[in-house]
Amino acid sequence: MKALINQAVKGDVQAMTALCDSSKSLVQTLCRSLLLEEQEAGKVTVAVFQTVLTDLIHGRIDTEEEFARKAVRQAVMRCKAKTLNVSSRAFRVPVGADFTAFPCDPEDLDLEGTPVEIVLRNLPPLHRFLYVMDAIGGYGPEEMARTMNTTQQVVKKALEAQEQNIRRILTAAKKKKDVTVLSREAFRQALEEAKTAAVPETVNAFLEQRVETLCRPIAARERKKRFWKWAGIAAAVLALGAALAVTLPQEEDPNVRWEQAGATEATQVTQATEETTGPAPEEPGIYADITVADYGAITVRLNEEAAPETVANFVSLAQAGFYDGLTFHRIMDGFMIQGGDPNGDGTGGSETTIPGEFSDNGYDNPLSHTRGAISMARSSDYDSASSQFFIVQSDSTYLDGQYAAFGYVTQGMEVVDAICEHAEPTDDNGTIEADRQPVISSIVIRTVEDDPAEPESTETQTQAG
Repeated sequence: MKALINQAVKGDVQAMTALCDSSKSLVQTLCRSLLLEEQEAGKVTVAVFQTVLTDLIHGRIDTEEEFARKAVRQAVMRCKAKTLNVSSRAFRVPVGADFTAFPCDPEDLDLEGTPVEIVLRNLPPLHRFLYVMDAIGGYGPEEMARTMNTTQQVVKKALEAQEQNIRRILTAAKKKKDVTVLSREAFRQALEEAKTAAVPETVNAFLEQRVETLCRPIAARERKKRFWKWAGIAAAVLALGAALAVTLPQEEDPNVRWEQAGATEATQVTQATEETTGPAPEEPGIYADITVADYGAITVRLNEEAAPETVANFVSLAQAGFYDGLTFHRIMDGFMIQGGDPNGDGTGGSETTIPGEFSDNGYDNPLSHTRGAISMARSSDYDSASSQFFIVQSDSTYLDGQYAAFGYVTQGMEVVDAICEHAEPTDDNGTIEADRQPVISSIVIRTVEDDPAEPESTETQTQAG
């Protein structure tokens, strides 16, 4: 329904939550079926909704059906990327497109879980993806072929072998474990029923927090729009009252009292307007004020369009107080300062990792690692960024395309310079001794909103009065 989408776009928490609730079980089931691991499935589910909700508030989703469809497609593509990170040959078509030509030795089978889970765990990745996309993803042959970079003929052969493969795996498993041998229909039905399975609380908690984070500034903008609407109406009424007062008797006529009351109201509207429309010191956007003990504050403007999931993760951690009291543990004068590790040595992070939003990982992120850029640290795994971030002191554009920059410092680069100047690394990697690491007192997230122009009619009518 379009109405629910419209409410969500206007910052209605209940509407946005309802949209997530309508799809999150399906997305979690898809991810769990494709990745075979609950925790990894939860991470991808969170990343999917970060992206889809961002698309929603930017007006790129028009209906509930489109919301659900985009969530499913995002889930499959992210699971595909994770699988390819493990093995670049994961989705190779078997020789001669013979989808029954894979080993099925009872001694080598993974027998963990239900019969459906045993089948999924022992299918080759391409088989598994095609069967799951067909059963619960809502994909047709053409879309499956396009998604998996193959042909419809290959997809057809894979689906024709599905019944035989299910029976092969479960018959072999039955020699080691008491399991039911499912038909293709029973296999599909079991997957369908899993679509309503409970979502992990960690995922629910993150989505709840993400919805609130998104809705808060949107709702504030809507309130401001309503203020201007009623301010314009009030000004029009006052102008009409002033015009009437000129033509009506001024002695004991009740309009005199009405005009006086109107004058008081006009003063209140004017004062409220002046307070609301004062000059904004910063461009509209999301800002992070990073206060460093003994040094001062670094203000960063976050770029949600370039790296939506990275910004959402950073904002969520900051608002939860995760960074308060952590440190900058790695400092290299002429390069950058790095912090946000709860372990204080470069080995830690939060409970969640996020996809690397940079070009080498398939994301279109135009931000460059020039002086003042803030970016996410990671391991060799492209999707391992968590809580650690770094601020670039000197241009380091060779990092472009390999790390997810997500904003730029707008004030406080002198603080970054001072931190670099005073640092005493113990090695060439910028390691700082624990008792000498600059402390992050807090990271405060704030939003600078667009100030809508004062309605033209208000000024004209006031002057007329």
